[in-house]
Formats: sequence, C-alpha cells, structure tokens
Amino acid sequence: MRLFIALVPDDRTREALAAYSRALRRACGDPRGFTRPELVHLTLRFLGEQPTERVPAIARAIRAAARDSGRQEPALRFREAGFFPGRPDLLWLDLHPDPALAALADRVDGELAEIGVERDPRPFRPHMTLARRLALPARRLSEALASVPVPDALWRPDRIVLMESALSDGRREYTVLAEAPLGANA
Repeated sequence: MRLFIALVPDDRTREALAAYSRALRRACGDPRGFTRPELVHLTLRFLGEQPTERVPAIARAIRAAARDSGRQEPALRFREAGFFPGRPDLLWLDLHPDPALAALADRVDGELAEIGVERDPRPFRPHMTLARRLALPARRLSEALASVPVPDALWRPDRIVLMESALSDGRREYTVLAEAPLGANA
C-alpha cells in the first residue's frame, strides 16, 4: 500500500484553493496537469509502500500525535505559489511558517519512529501540490503566477488523516484509512 499522512482542507479552504486553481488554469491557458480540488492536501509525512498489516499501528501513531497536539492547533495562511527551479511542471503553494504545524509534523515523525518507521531525514517543507506534469514554459507559468493573487484564507486543520494513494483507471485516487481529530476537536 502506498501511504501518506496529511491534513486535508475544510470545505471553505478547499473552495478557495479550487477557485485559485481555476484562475491559474485560465491564466496559463492550459488546464491539463492541475490536481483535482478534492485531492489537494498538505502532506505531513510520505510513507511510500507499507505492508497492510502496519496500518493499525500507523493509525495509533497518528492518534497519539493528534492527542498530544493539545490546544496548539496550526493556523495556516498561504504565502506564495511557485515551482522548483528547472521543474516548471510541478506547481506548489506554500504556507507562512507556523510553529504549531512544524511541531505537529515532528510529533507525527516521532510517533512513527516508535513503531519502527525511520524518521524522515529531509526537513519538513509544508506545501500543497496544485499541479503535476504541466507542459508550460517556465516564463509563461511565472507570468500566470504573478497575475493571480494567492488566496487570503486562514485554515485551521481539524484532523490528521492516513491516506492510501492508488491509481484507478489511470487516475490518482486517495482513500482515507484512518483519521484523528486535532487539539480541541479531540
């Protein structure tokens, strides 16, 4: 099973992100490659291929991390959209730094380490992938990004989810395997 742990936007935030993606698609003049709005998420930890029998332990780990979040729930604001140098095919939206989000990602990583999943050696860089495999010149994408303002939305995630990622008829599909409410929602 290909797994990851994420925060999923609430309906209001998802709609703001969908409107932003629609505006970017129009500005780019090419709708192909954009992530379907229902699939946009913020990955706390990508786990990759994991055996099915490990899912219950991972679910317990995210519940423990969520329970330990106390009242320090992330308050997230979007900062800017961009693409990696030399990779204009991968468009992302990053967030203003939030200590509660960084602490949550670290707690998730620590709980996973307790069940034998190695800590991620890479630093946590929160972002949301808006498009993959865009076929646009970098200059055209930069112009489109400059012409569309980033959503001014405050997002307070209310749960952590364990998701399975699979291809179905050539389309990426995510299935929630477990979830855990955060902080005051627990």
